[in-house]
Amino acid sequence: LTVELLIALVERLYFAPFIKKVVTRIPRIKLQCKRKFQKRRRLTRTQRQEQDAEWKAVNEDIKLQEEGVEPMLESYLIYALETASLLICPFLVAHVSLFYEYTEMGLSYGIKNIHLIYYISFQVIIIPGILFMDMFTLNAIELFHSWKLYDYVHYQNYRFSVRENRWILRSQVVDESISQPLQSVDLMCFSPQFYFVATLAAMALIEILLGLQTLIRKEFNMFA
Repeated sequence: LTVELLIALVERLYFAPFIKKVVTRIPRIKLQCKRKFQKRRRLTRTQRQEQDAEWKAVNEDIKLQEEGVEPMLESYLIYALETASLLICPFLVAHVSLFYEYTEMGLSYGIKNIHLIYYISFQVIIIPGILFMDMFTLNAIELFHSWKLYDYVHYQNYRFSVRENRWILRSQVVDESISQPLQSVDLMCFSPQFYFVATLAAMALIEILLGLQTLIRKEFNMFA
């Protein structure tokens, strides 16, 4: 467990931001390679202007993703989803125990149904320790990257408290300075509604996968 926590800390502090930076700069690298191997002398004035405009747009997009609120938003999104999965795990093991004879997951690993209670207990016991560890992890991330995580979360809580619609996703106003894939996340303000949607989607996928596994193990053809 200690090794896993250390790996998670290194991943959040160094690895994830580095991978994000590399992925963000891929369009610039592709454009640099294209401009390097393409002879600009043969280009018309209009084509050169289009290339310059494309280069400027790519650099502005990279600057926005690296210097704006997006890196902090993505980092906190990872933490929020990992916390939600941490709370879901005991219910997942309990689900496997309840449908032990149907899913046969325990049998495939040689685990008896009566022993699954120890797995559930372990998943419950580690929750306070991991949440306590996350306080130091978030503090380290805030100091390392010079982010204002506490202020950001406090502001999101304020936004949620003064929302116009009871269901926040009904709002049509989004922060256009944030890239489109993250606009809905920012709109939900990491509120209880965000965790409700994330948990509902995760549990739906889990039920689908367990159902398919049951059908396969029981050799049941739903189309017959």
